[in-house]
Amino acid sequence: MNRCTLVPASALTGGEGIPQAGRWPFIDHAYCLTLSTRTDRQAEVTRQINHAGLLAKTTFIISDPTGGPKPPAILESHCQAAKHAIERGFNTVLILEDDATFVRSPVCAETRVERAMHKLPRGWQGLYLGHFPIRAYFVSPGLMRTSSGCSHAYLANRPLLEWLAGLEPEADLKAGRIKLNRLVGQGIDAALACRPHMYACFPMLVTQGRSPSSNIDSRRNRSGQPRGLFDKYRYSALAIRHMRAAEWVAACLSPIHWGMRSRWMAEMAPPAR
Repeated sequence: MNRCTLVPASALTGGEGIPQAGRWPFIDHAYCLTLSTRTDRQAEVTRQINHAGLLAKTTFIISDPTGGPKPPAILESHCQAAKHAIERGFNTVLILEDDATFVRSPVCAETRVERAMHKLPRGWQGLYLGHFPIRAYFVSPGLMRTSSGCSHAYLANRPLLEWLAGLEPEADLKAGRIKLNRLVGQGIDAALACRPHMYACFPMLVTQGRSPSSNIDSRRNRSGQPRGLFDKYRYSALAIRHMRAAEWVAACLSPIHWGMRSRWMAEMAPPAR
């Protein structure tokens, strides 16, 4: 298990940031997940959070990994954010990873997210601000229903928060109690790809930075052996680099995915644990 420290984002700005009260009024709080070893990412994402007007609402969850970060540890940090949110009575929070990169202006991002939230149906679980779509179709202009990889920026609504908060990541993964999309991987991205009622803003508002990953080496596996030609992790950096192109491909395929939605939804995990 990782030891986690909770730090207000405003404490990491060195006094340069000015909290902007009243911004992003449609969310209760925001969390940024990072590792104690990634001070380089912390500095950059804090600058972006400040620029986006989220400084006053953001708490950093800084994990001190034991034995190096692994998929359960990454999932655990998302669960920690959910537990903190549930304890404080929050219903809708923004969860960011430390390589999140806003690609729209602050005003545009805030306006687009608020507009998308008004279109979401009752019972929605998550809203991606950035993602790598596996299957997706439009439910209204600017909003897609999706099964996606990448968990670097998403809104979690109360049902998703309760599901995350109730997990025991390492034990549940080992026992197979968490449904995973094996095309995506073995961690939080793969688990969210199987959750029902997940949506995404179109076009996306947040991509992932291209700094070296803390948890996936695209060249070698955890045993130090070179990855095979068909090892999906071999292409992880490529997927991150082209996620914006992938969403346009998903948009073009939207009619096909809409036509296959009944079969798709039958493959999803049940709404409750």
